[in-house]
Amino acid sequence: MDAVKNALGRLLLIAPFFGAVGLRLKLEETEAVKTAATDGVSLLFNPHFVAQLSRRELVFLVAHEIAHVVLKHMLRRGARDHKRWNKACDYAINIMLDDSNYFGDFPQDGLLDARYRGMSSEAIYAVEQRQESEQQQQEQGDGQSGDESDDQSGQSDDQSGDQSDDGSGDQDGDDDGQTFGPGDVPTFEEALAEGLGDVIDPENPEEVEAEVEQAITMAAATAMRAGNMPGGIVAQLDGRNDPNVDWSEELDYIMSGQGNDFVQSWARPNRRMLEHGYFPGNERVGFDHLVIAVDTSGSMSDEWVKQSVSETLAIAEKFGPRVTFIPCDSKIHNPQDFEPNDYPEEVSGFKIAGRGGTELHPVFQYLEDQGEEPDMLIFFTDGYVGRWPDEPDYPVVWGMTTEITPPWGQSVRVT
Repeated sequence: MDAVKNALGRLLLIAPFFGAVGLRLKLEETEAVKTAATDGVSLLFNPHFVAQLSRRELVFLVAHEIAHVVLKHMLRRGARDHKRWNKACDYAINIMLDDSNYFGDFPQDGLLDARYRGMSSEAIYAVEQRQESEQQQQEQGDGQSGDESDDQSGQSDDQSGDQSDDGSGDQDGDDDGQTFGPGDVPTFEEALAEGLGDVIDPENPEEVEAEVEQAITMAAATAMRAGNMPGGIVAQLDGRNDPNVDWSEELDYIMSGQGNDFVQSWARPNRRMLEHGYFPGNERVGFDHLVIAVDTSGSMSDEWVKQSVSETLAIAEKFGPRVTFIPCDSKIHNPQDFEPNDYPEEVSGFKIAGRGGTELHPVFQYLEDQGEEPDMLIFFTDGYVGRWPDEPDYPVVWGMTTEITPPWGQSVRVT
């Protein structure tokens, strides 16, 4: 406990903003966490992990956990996978701390990637999610080239391994009910590589957010007056209250992964080269048909439906697929098809009907009856359904307005 208090005191000297925010956290020594964690109220730390750290490493650990609080990561997870969310948050934090120059050279073995500079944790999460999905598909594809019996066994092992590795369905972290003694904690370098600390969903999020916001405002004002507030931290602070727009970033990255092949096409000339002659341009292929389905039950407002469809359509314009729009409550209402150059300019161009109960099955049955297997189906819903449909062979992304976690497919929290 004394070592952590001393590290917090040191942080007040070298990084007053983080130190001031950290003063409001309750310090709690516990073996219930492997390294350290915070829920925005307390800073929990494993005494066995802390005991092996140098003073510099401990100061960095404390700053890292306080940064989770500053960026309100414990309030922004929604329905996202706990492990992947914590990893995405660590990427965002480590760039911010590295750019601040408070801690000298950041250990390069940690979760630090320059390509994530300027990106929100939500957007980083989407990139990591897509990369993991592509890797799993590649591994499954490699396994199918072997003996059929061996392949089936291998797929079973892969699937069970994937489920344990990515923490599917884990809403509160992997440490619930576990204790970590002296031989169970990682080294500092190992912790950096897998995620230095953890974020825990608070029991009273609204109360925690109000207290954290007050602490941030006061600490920032003090640090700015003292001239000790790096611009990178200010930029991150400016975006801490805007995770509600980042679902479209996630959706953009997911869709980008579906249509990521380019071919040269004379139908789309390269305008930058026209002065040198007529050269072919690049045309995206592999994303020909997008289905946008919307739950139009009574629990979904017209304003929300229009905003969601509008932002999705703006993303789709980059890829130019044929779009099928399907409104559905307890049944399908007037499906509409739009060619790549014929999307409605306004969302009002989509005919939205139906305000009955919620059923998801009719959309999937309709596509099956039409013999359609789209390159992607994006289904916006609150998830208040009695029974989820079976998973189809094509990719499905759920745009969720609640924290309900669909049993399969990718999901983004739309707020």
